[in-house]
Amino acid sequence: MNDIAPLHHRAHALLTPEEMGKADQATIDSGTPGYQLMLRAGEGIVTILRRHFLKRSTVVLCGPGNNGGDGYVVARLLRELGWPVWAVAAVPDGKLRGDALVAASKWLNGGGKVIGIDDVTLGPDDLVVDAVFGAGLAREVDAAIKAMFDRVRRSGAAVLAVDLPSGVNGATGEIMGDALAADVTVTFFRGKPGHLLEPGRSLCGVTEVVDIGIPAPVLDGIRPQTVENGPGVWRHLLPAADPSAHKYQRGHVIMIAGTMPGAARLVCAGARHAGAGYVAVVADSTCRLALMQAEPGMVVAGEVPDLDPDKAQALVIGPGAHPTPVVATEVLNLTKSGVPMVLDAGALTALAGRASDLANHGGAIVLTPHEGEFASLFPDIAGDKLSRARQAAAATNTVVVLKGRDTVIAAPDGRAAVNSNAPETLAVAGSGDVLAGLLATLLATGMPPFEAACCAVYRHGLAGHQARLPEEIAAAIPAI
Repeated sequence: MNDIAPLHHRAHALLTPEEMGKADQATIDSGTPGYQLMLRAGEGIVTILRRHFLKRSTVVLCGPGNNGGDGYVVARLLRELGWPVWAVAAVPDGKLRGDALVAASKWLNGGGKVIGIDDVTLGPDDLVVDAVFGAGLAREVDAAIKAMFDRVRRSGAAVLAVDLPSGVNGATGEIMGDALAADVTVTFFRGKPGHLLEPGRSLCGVTEVVDIGIPAPVLDGIRPQTVENGPGVWRHLLPAADPSAHKYQRGHVIMIAGTMPGAARLVCAGARHAGAGYVAVVADSTCRLALMQAEPGMVVAGEVPDLDPDKAQALVIGPGAHPTPVVATEVLNLTKSGVPMVLDAGALTALAGRASDLANHGGAIVLTPHEGEFASLFPDIAGDKLSRARQAAAATNTVVVLKGRDTVIAAPDGRAAVNSNAPETLAVAGSGDVLAGLLATLLATGMPPFEAACCAVYRHGLAGHQARLPEEIAAAIPAI
């Protein structure tokens, strides 16, 4: 299995709760006491809390584990700053141990009390610090916890979550029965997948990462396989500009048009604005005339030109195509060419339930389904979004771009990136066509498919912040 190179994963790594536990333990084993990490976490939380909230009545909900220990540290530090603060045992029967017990003891020895949720009054001017479960929750919350969450919600109090809103699975972003939405979330060392994957992402509010003294080199031993998508993941593989290159060397993108010429035009616009040197659209007689009357820089052909995997070529198949058996056959035949390609829309639904037929392809292939297309192509794959994308990539030996507000890019070797910069404006017909053209351009210039997909998705997201209509999104790409 290929791992993400340490120089590039350190800054962007997303750690599962298990991996975060390994990072904590490696730091403790190297000589930093666990309580010291807890104290730094509490100090960081208080710093960010005071940045977002003025002094007010504060209730700290403390769970039975280290997340609760962080809560007791926060309560003590806030009281020392003169804040009116109460510590609530969110799980009254929970047995504190280790560093969490030390933190609770320091709170009690300083004159603090631990009370029940029924012993406090909450109102809209109050602040609740959610230090119940954090990222490590792997079971559904019980009825008593749900009742406590309901009470906080009814009060209208602001909420700051420690590590992750309680009830959100840190590895998947899934809600474990119920979850308490936060206005601000404070996490430590690195983000977790649950901060970026829906529905957890929408419950986090503003997420801030605190440095608690865990050294970045511990990641080299953990070798995380999930990153937050960003330039550090792919910038080192962007093709260098060559002033002597001719148009074909800058990328020859070939769009196999369906019956809707608008989709083909948007794919070609994405490719041309991304810098492709030559963009050709292959169309039958039903829409060839419409395409010939479109942009003058777009070449229209009646048949697929010669394909050569040794040339700077890439194909786009599916946008604007009806999912017929003929399309499925054409797609599977073209995948044997060895030329890099993007399969989207009709090309994916034409192969419904036949994903295994893609596994014997001859070159770099990127699939770009939305959730509906994914379900059609992979009816037997279930689970959270990150694991589904990984399973699909491994099953087809392709890079899978599972689109959405939390787009996941997965490689067949297990690497995955979660994108977080896409605005709601990208949820418009034609936006995915532009992405396909942008991605094909990067593939045509020789960029590896995983990094090309990450780069295209990120740049597409940035363009979406500057434009609303798909043709405007394409036009915004050069400035990015």
